[in-house]
Amino acid sequence: MASILNVDKIRATGSTTDGLVIDSSGNVKIKNIYVAAGLSSLQNLTDDTFTVVQFNTEIASNGLSWDTSNYKCTFSAANAGTYAITVGIAFFSSTNTYQEAQIKPMKNSSAICNTLCLVNGQSGGTTLGAVRHFAGYSHSVATFASGDEFSVQALLEVGSGNADVHERQYGTELLLTRLGD
Repeated sequence: MASILNVDKIRATGSTTDGLVIDSSGNVKIKNIYVAAGLSSLQNLTDDTFTVVQFNTEIASNGLSWDTSNYKCTFSAANAGTYAITVGIAFFSSTNTYQEAQIKPMKNSSAICNTLCLVNGQSGGTTLGAVRHFAGYSHSVATFASGDEFSVQALLEVGSGNADVHERQYGTELLLTRLGD
């Protein structure tokens, strides 16, 4: 014989935080843990050098926060787990001289992956002309423990002029979404 448990919330003894909420239709409301951050203004990169992207605006979050001064996320025991990572970078060269662009999501100062967004020629090879803007995207998955840190570096090699990253309105933002423990 089946048993029915009639509750709308489950909470640890002494806690004021709901661990599980059930709506009036009987559906479990899942509280996703995530953070989204963006870049608020143009950032100049050192040409052909990996540079920390200064994501200085937290766009949205739940259970995870972005350090807008140090451009990183630090995980705690409460939000440790496996995360989907999406990073978009809006690269910009005012002189139309792209040669190479890369995005490098970092865990504890080590690369999670190194996404090649554009490579034209080899070893400082050919300049790709007539392109001022383009957006590159990196998608990866990583597991973070309490105390781990996440940040993003980018590289843009140009033949001349500035190597820049445009702000969020052109596509420079990141999203960390927890997939599980």
